[in-house]
Amino acid sequence: MTSQSTRSIFDDQPHRYWVTQTLEVSNDVATLVDMDGRVRYANPIAGEVMGCRADEMTGRFLWDIIINPTHVAHIMETTLEYGQWRGEIELNHPEEPVPLQWRSTVIQSQSGEILGTAHIGGKQISQKELLDRLAGTERQRLLGELTAGVVHSLNQVFTSVHGYASLMKLEELPPTVESNLTALIKAIENGIDVTRRIQGDRNTSQKQNGIDLNDVVKASVKTTQPKWQDEVRRRGCAVEVVLDLQANQKTRGAASLLDEVLINLIFNAADAMHSGGTLTISTWQDQDWGYVSVSDTGVGMDQETQDRIGELFFTTKPTGHGIGLATCYHLISQIGGCVQVKSTLDEGTTFTVQIPLEQSTDP
Repeated sequence: MTSQSTRSIFDDQPHRYWVTQTLEVSNDVATLVDMDGRVRYANPIAGEVMGCRADEMTGRFLWDIIINPTHVAHIMETTLEYGQWRGEIELNHPEEPVPLQWRSTVIQSQSGEILGTAHIGGKQISQKELLDRLAGTERQRLLGELTAGVVHSLNQVFTSVHGYASLMKLEELPPTVESNLTALIKAIENGIDVTRRIQGDRNTSQKQNGIDLNDVVKASVKTTQPKWQDEVRRRGCAVEVVLDLQANQKTRGAASLLDEVLINLIFNAADAMHSGGTLTISTWQDQDWGYVSVSDTGVGMDQETQDRIGELFFTTKPTGHGIGLATCYHLISQIGGCVQVKSTLDEGTTFTVQIPLEQSTDP
């Protein structure tokens, strides 16, 4: 591979994001290899498994890392011809071979040019681990059936409430009541969209482009007002909401998806400010991305807690379930974005949602 092609892997925005946001934090061995078979990138886990620093693997040939050069040649040929290869390999560790389940895929530019190959390796699974996973799969199946029943019931409730609320809109109402009723109807419609998404209707999330971040923020703030204003007031405190809405380009995704994420983040921010404080929500964009940050002046989090944020069923709340933030991370990843967190104990927390701009979907 030429140096120009090597640079393009990282200059190309999707690949750059893939490396910095996915491979760097992956628990699997990950390497990017050029067309000559040289490693151009290795993630920290790769270095750890090989007993060296990740940057010490850069420049080495793949057949120096994987035992059996003939096997490596077959992997590369199959990957380049068919687009991928899966199987078992052994890494050439200085002390003893490291068996891994290996997956190789081609790396292509947006124009279709083959830039190199990506190689991901995870540990082989023991029979006990396999049985444990099969048991987990059965639990997931039963959970799926239960979820389907709950979603069906929720749909019936949402439909009924939406019908009655829409009938009320036909009457002459005081401005404040009409405004609150409009917000209620919008929240119900978002709830219906969420249930459809759970049922697998992707039209509700990934095929609706052109979302105005500022509009979503305003709607989410209105929807959550009983939480950050009324509930906090009952505790004898107050939360000041500051909006700094600078975004002027639309992003990919569905309004209901982003609204669900922001509602979760605002609820968490309100819960973190036990004695009141300031909730600041900002939007902005750069060339490829739109951003929404939700900042509070609450209790903050230590580093150990931050490292587990987004983990399913992990919670620091006595009555929490550990589902909200995990859902946020998953929803944003579905539209090619990510969620980042920065927090300081006794000072506050900022969650930043990064979403591709609508125009960045074009090839």
